[in-house]
Amino acid sequence: MKTNRLIPLTLAALLAVPLLSLALSPIQIGLAGPDGQLVPVEEPVCGLRLNLPFSENDFAAGLDLGIFSLASTFTGIQFDLFAWTEQTFTGLGLAFFHSAVDLNGIQLGFFPTTEGTLSGVQFGAFPKAADMRGLQMGVVTRADSLRGIQIGIINIVSSADLSWTPLLRISW
Repeated sequence: MKTNRLIPLTLAALLAVPLLSLALSPIQIGLAGPDGQLVPVEEPVCGLRLNLPFSENDFAAGLDLGIFSLASTFTGIQFDLFAWTEQTFTGLGLAFFHSAVDLNGIQLGFFPTTEGTLSGVQFGAFPKAADMRGLQMGVVTRADSLRGIQIGIINIVSSADLSWTPLLRISW
């Protein structure tokens, strides 16, 4: 009987050793960017990130709150005044100015911008996406290419024909 208990405990201990060696933080508090934050830029943050006013991390996941946010890759929910993701953003982004290279999810803001492919929903006064795949809504919507729906007072698709349409554009 002792052998039956010893095997699972040994396996659990062997699996826990790599997890203990992972350098990640459940919280980040940024006061002045890379030189004034709780954990270094290279250390992943999985949990809560407070940008008071600014923090920067290569990878962040979880809940991101504050004024200025910078991450190479972000997964989760962002509520910031200004948020930049240098590579892939996955989740819900809400900011006055929200920018990502590639985005999977929902982007909300006054000036939401995606430099690459946006798969999901983009909503704001002046939303802009390079490759829009989904729903884009705003006062003036703009996409270089569109596979989806634009709803706005003015809808612009650059690669289609450099024209604009009022109210609704559907393109597949």
